[in-house]
Amino acid sequence: MDYEKKYKEALERAKVIYQGSYKPDTAATIAETLQNVFPELKEEYEDEKIRKELIDFFQDWHKIKPSRLSVNVSDILAWLEKQGEQNLVNFEEAEKEKSDFVSGKFIQCRKSFNEFKEDNSYWLEYIGDDTYIGRSDNILNQKFHITPRQLYRLFSQEHCIKNNNEEKGEQL
Repeated sequence: MDYEKKYKEALERAKVIYQGSYKPDTAATIAETLQNVFPELKEEYEDEKIRKELIDFFQDWHKIKPSRLSVNVSDILAWLEKQGEQNLVNFEEAEKEKSDFVSGKFIQCRKSFNEFKEDNSYWLEYIGDDTYIGRSDNILNQKFHITPRQLYRLFSQEHCIKNNNEEKGEQL
């Protein structure tokens, strides 16, 4: 993904809003605008919106049709509330794993990509949101966006000998 291009597109959309060419009337319009600038917000917003609607529905359900459910309404509501909490726990755990992978050590690039060269070692510091800052001399103070997939597939915490499949040019 070309993040520089995505950033420039988002900046252009934001300029239109900032310069006053776009005048939102409601909070929903603001949310829609932000979703257009940052499409990844839409999925998160929609999931949370659905979860909240389900909570509202089941809070009122017992008043309407108490005997039609095979599951206790309080159990349904507790489960829905837990889903919102679980997302936060999963996020925090993933952030810790990424930080632990790079913290306090050199990691070796197993396959070249972007600015990283195969068999070179790099010291990175994780600062959040899949963003890392170079701490070794070869990338000092440079910022990088590295997805978790790239991090765990293209870097190794130890110097490793390539297996035959990688030598033949197969993709990681």
